[in-house]
Amino acid sequence: MGGTVCHPDVHRACCDMCSSNRLEAEKSKHSRGTNDLEHILGPDILAAPLQTVLDNLDVLEELVILLDPENQGVKNTKHLASHCSFPATWITYIYSMKDSKSPLKALLEGVTSKNPDWTVGRLAELLQHMERNDAIAVLTKLELNVMHV
Repeated sequence: MGGTVCHPDVHRACCDMCSSNRLEAEKSKHSRGTNDLEHILGPDILAAPLQTVLDNLDVLEELVILLDPENQGVKNTKHLASHCSFPATWITYIYSMKDSKSPLKALLEGVTSKNPDWTVGRLAELLQHMERNDAIAVLTKLELNVMHV
């Protein structure tokens, strides 16, 4: 994560990820994980643009309920934002506006404007890395919308 400023809550995890000793293990885990995600979500959902999540209000609402709360020991939107290379100051700012706008929604809007080529698959990979299988399960509900688009 060269040059990325980690949020204090996730600094240790970010630094662990930078370790060269873990890099090869993560690459191996990533390729296995991608196959798992394809089995769970299917290729259509994985290839769908990330904007699909923002467009599906039911799925977005469920993800907000799962990922926005700050529960100790549970990785949340702050962790996801750090993995998307957003600086700690931005993450703190979006959480300060939590009463008027979901930090997850702000994050997804930021990612889609900064990286319009990102897919639901990329989000699923990050959620898998964060061990948030509950959030990945919510993404399976995108299937109907993807099929009708």
